[in-house]
Amino acid sequence: MTTLARMTVNERLEAMGRLEQWNAAVEARDLDAMVQLLRRVPLFEPAHRFKPLVDRHPRQRRHYPSLT
Repeated sequence: MTTLARMTVNERLEAMGRLEQWNAAVEARDLDAMVQLLRRVPLFEPAHRFKPLVDRHPRQRRHYPSLT
Protein backbone atom coordinates (compact mmCIF):
# COMPACT_ATOMS: atom_id res chain seq x y z
CA MET A 1 0.00 0.00 0.00
CA THR A 2 2.91 2.37 0.55
CA THR A 3 3.34 2.89 -3.20
CA LEU A 4 -0.38 3.62 -3.54
CA ALA A 5 -0.66 5.83 -0.47
CA ARG A 6 -0.41 9.18 -2.24
CA MET A 7 -2.20 8.18 -5.43
CA THR A 8 -5.67 9.23 -6.48
CA VAL A 9 -8.26 6.54 -7.07
CA ASN A 10 -7.71 6.79 -10.84
CA GLU A 11 -3.95 6.48 -10.38
CA ARG A 12 -4.49 3.40 -8.19
CA LEU A 13 -6.80 1.87 -10.78
CA GLU A 14 -4.19 2.54 -13.48
CA ALA A 15 -1.36 1.09 -11.37
CA MET A 16 -3.40 -2.06 -10.81
CA GLY A 17 -4.37 -2.40 -14.49
CA ARG A 18 -8.07 -1.76 -13.88
CA LEU A 19 -8.57 1.75 -15.27
CA GLU A 20 -10.04 0.56 -18.59
CA GLN A 21 -12.56 -1.61 -16.71
CA TRP A 22 -13.41 1.37 -14.49
CA ASN A 23 -13.95 3.69 -17.46
CA ALA A 24 -16.18 1.11 -19.15
CA ALA A 25 -18.24 0.71 -15.97
CA VAL A 26 -18.58 4.50 -15.60
CA GLU A 27 -19.63 4.91 -19.23
CA ALA A 28 -22.19 2.10 -18.83
CA ARG A 29 -23.29 3.62 -15.50
CA ASP A 30 -22.85 0.20 -13.94
CA LEU A 31 -22.69 1.03 -10.24
CA ASP A 32 -22.31 -2.61 -9.20
CA ALA A 33 -19.23 -3.01 -11.42
CA MET A 34 -17.79 0.25 -10.06
CA VAL A 35 -18.22 -0.91 -6.47
CA GLN A 36 -16.64 -4.30 -7.31
CA LEU A 37 -13.63 -2.57 -8.87
CA LEU A 38 -13.26 -0.21 -5.92
CA ARG A 39 -13.30 -3.19 -3.56
CA ARG A 40 -10.20 -4.51 -5.35
CA VAL A 41 -8.27 -1.26 -4.92
CA PRO A 42 -6.88 -0.29 -1.51
CA LEU A 43 -8.89 2.75 -0.41
CA PHE A 44 -9.21 4.66 2.80
CA GLU A 45 -13.00 4.31 2.65
CA PRO A 46 -14.61 0.92 1.99
CA ALA A 47 -16.13 0.78 -1.51
CA HIS A 48 -19.59 -0.18 -0.24
CA ARG A 49 -19.81 3.26 1.41
CA PHE A 50 -19.96 4.99 -2.00
CA LYS A 51 -23.35 3.51 -2.93
CA PRO A 52 -25.32 5.34 -0.20
CA LEU A 53 -23.78 8.60 -1.39
CA VAL A 54 -25.12 7.96 -4.88
CA ASP A 55 -28.46 6.82 -3.46
CA ARG A 56 -28.90 10.12 -1.59
CA HIS A 57 -27.83 12.38 -4.43
CA PRO A 58 -30.95 13.08 -6.55
CA ARG A 59 -28.90 14.10 -9.58
CA GLN A 60 -27.12 10.75 -9.60
CA ARG A 61 -30.33 8.75 -9.16
CA ARG A 62 -31.35 9.97 -12.59
CA HIS A 63 -28.29 8.21 -14.01
CA TYR A 64 -28.79 5.03 -11.99
CA PRO A 65 -32.51 4.22 -12.27
CA SER A 66 -32.02 0.86 -10.54
CA LEU A 67 -31.23 2.76 -7.32
CA THR A 68 -34.56 4.58 -7.09
